[in-house]
Amino acid sequence: MHEKLNTTVHLRRKHMHLEDYTCALCHSQTEETWQHLFLFCPLTQACWLSLGFILPNDDNIFNLLEHLRTQLQVRFFMEIIVTILWSIWEIRNDAIFTNIEPTVQSFRRIFKREFAWVILRAKASYQPSISQWIEVHVYFFSSSL
Repeated sequence: MHEKLNTTVHLRRKHMHLEDYTCALCHSQTEETWQHLFLFCPLTQACWLSLGFILPNDDNIFNLLEHLRTQLQVRFFMEIIVTILWSIWEIRNDAIFTNIEPTVQSFRRIFKREFAWVILRAKASYQPSISQWIEVHVYFFSSSL
């Protein structure tokens, strides 16, 4: 993600003029780096927490992946992580380009929709563990919010 994702800070480095370079999700004065957007933004942390994840206070991508792999304890952990990141990117783009207020509920709605596509392409041997994970993390945590 480093230097590949067009966060506002990265666009500024490319000399693109924007009215604002701060986070579109939390409306703070914090610059929108990939670390802030996906890990440290209060709304993003609430999104991760809504699925039962507690992020470490570490922006090292390898440490983060290992931490999440350990928390998940499933073979399809990367599919979950990528879907979470994509869902965060979507609520961010919705906020910027269509003025849709970013919320944990909109994140969860997008996550469910996108993860349904992952399920359709998953190996048959993964289906029972995926179904169990969804039951616990997606449906249980939505009723406890």
